[in-house]
Amino acid sequence: MGSLPSLFIFSTTCIFSTTSIGFVRHSQHHQMHIYRVPKTGSTTLITTFVKMKCAHLTLHDHSDGCKDLNWCNGSKLAGVLPTQPVVAGLRHVCDRLKSQWRHMRYVHPSPPFGNISILQFVELLQNWTRGCPEGSAGVHCKVIKIKRHCSKNCPGVILWPQAFYMARRTVPICYHPVWLTTRIENKVKALASCHAELPRAENTSLVEQRTRERVARASETARGAKALHANMPEGARICEAAKLLYDVDHWLWHQHCQSGFP
Repeated sequence: MGSLPSLFIFSTTCIFSTTSIGFVRHSQHHQMHIYRVPKTGSTTLITTFVKMKCAHLTLHDHSDGCKDLNWCNGSKLAGVLPTQPVVAGLRHVCDRLKSQWRHMRYVHPSPPFGNISILQFVELLQNWTRGCPEGSAGVHCKVIKIKRHCSKNCPGVILWPQAFYMARRTVPICYHPVWLTTRIENKVKALASCHAELPRAENTSLVEQRTRERVARASETARGAKALHANMPEGARICEAAKLLYDVDHWLWHQHCQSGFP
């Protein structure tokens, strides 16, 4: 899929206001737009923006199941002016698939997700989206087909491709199990006018030690997952299936987050 155009193009010439923070539905001239992509660390993304007291934020949320599909659809940029920055989370498809499966099985354990294995989960999604083309054209096809198959109480937004929530000029924040907050903070400083730094502990050496421990644990987890996949063909099969199912998401990750996790 190397011929796909980049979905992330952003002009750094934007001018931002210094007005107080507020989530609003209707866009104002100097707002930053956050597209909340399920299972990409979006809760941490929003919490960090609020803590940093950034200028007006417009949240394109999926909590109502995206009843207004255009509001969630990144390619529509509903209510977004050309000078307004747009951000969204992005996560490796294999890592995200496990999170999607856990959510559907344990948070919404209604049929057909209640007792489903992760292999059965990915096979179900493959069946639901059968016939959709590869590439960008397939993204919207998969959204429509998943909506059609999901019952009233099924949060289908959890299953949609990440690319659906993104525009060509969206700025991605690549998911990481340890460094996500730091990555968000760095992006915020580059894109917006914010009025507060995230709190820093006085004992810097202790913070650094704890950070090193968290990094070590995350690295050990990643090595364990790779070893598990090497010894379990089913694990590798599931990951490859996720890459085919979410082909544009997989391409985006390797374009913009190659050095990330896993």
